[in-house]
Amino acid sequence: MSNELINFEYKGVPDPDFKLRYISISKYEGDWKNDVRDGKGTFEYANGDKYVGDWKDDLQHGKGIYFFHTGDRYEGAYVQGERTGAGIYYHANGNKYVGNFKDGMQHGKGVFTWASGAVYDGDWKDNQRDGRGTYKWNVGDSYEGEWKNNQFNGQGTLIMTDGTKYKGGFVNGMEEGNGIQEDKNGNRYEGFFKQGKKHGPFVETDKNGKVIKKGTYKMGRLE
Repeated sequence: MSNELINFEYKGVPDPDFKLRYISISKYEGDWKNDVRDGKGTFEYANGDKYVGDWKDDLQHGKGIYFFHTGDRYEGAYVQGERTGAGIYYHANGNKYVGNFKDGMQHGKGVFTWASGAVYDGDWKDNQRDGRGTYKWNVGDSYEGEWKNNQFNGQGTLIMTDGTKYKGGFVNGMEEGNGIQEDKNGNRYEGFFKQGKKHGPFVETDKNGKVIKKGTYKMGRLE
């Protein structure tokens, strides 16, 4: 069965002459079952959003496309009214996410591409990069490793376009703990870091393994 529902919401207090100050209208056109939306249908929200797709028991359920009045768009799976499963979220600013969702959030495996050209490919949890993943800046630098709360946290490898490579621990996006840093000439620093700076005992060798320097750093300064 196909039918149409127009829903009026009256907001505000009428004038003394009872003229209506504000009317918002939402509209559904599609299939019904037992007096609820069920099957294929289109719902136009009072704020300008629109959903086109599958319904079950009066909720978005199955495949659908949600058009936001802001210009964003989601195409993919729904479960009981929430974005859950595989989908694509297009942002009005040019950003795009392709991957898994859970309860309306990016969750599981997914690829986020920024309009600037930067790309993250990896694990997500509750809309944040969390787990293992690779981030590539639009200038060519890259990080591959562990993430927590949208930042490098754990073990990872950071490669810069100038040839510098760091492999080791990270805390809140900065080098921390034991790590190895190599430059484009093959010179190698093996030691400790704190808040992104060399900190603690270290040994530096050249590309042939010959010791160049050893000693102790304190927050980036050689003691």
